[in-house]
Amino acid sequence: RVAITAGQHQCLYRLHLSFSKYIQHQCLYRLHLSFSKYIQHQCLYRLHLSFSKYIQHQCLYRLHLSFSKYIQHQCLYRLNLSFSKYIQHQCLYRLNLSFSKYIQHQCLYRLHLSFSKYIQHQCLYRLHLSYSKYIQHQC
Repeated sequence: RVAITAGQHQCLYRLHLSFSKYIQHQCLYRLHLSFSKYIQHQCLYRLHLSFSKYIQHQCLYRLHLSFSKYIQHQCLYRLNLSFSKYIQHQCLYRLNLSFSKYIQHQCLYRLHLSFSKYIQHQCLYRLHLSYSKYIQHQC
């Protein structure tokens, strides 16, 4: 066996301490790196989740807007149809009224003409009778 002097022992001890500190430093450094990567991974994961939720929210919001516009369009379309039908109904009703008044007017006019002819005929008939009697009387 080789004898070690006190000075060598001190050197070996310091070397051992230095190596231990180096090893500890390496382990802490690696642990720090691993933890940093873990933290980064967690942050990226949370960022990804947040962004995904943001994207989903945007999509749902746009879908909601699109659906709202569709509903509004449908409502306006139905309102327009209802209003068009109302207008058509009003027009047909007025046309019917106008036509009825025209028919009534025509009937009254014809009735008036017929009655006038009847009156004229009666008058002419009476005149003829009167004249006939006058002629007979003269004769």
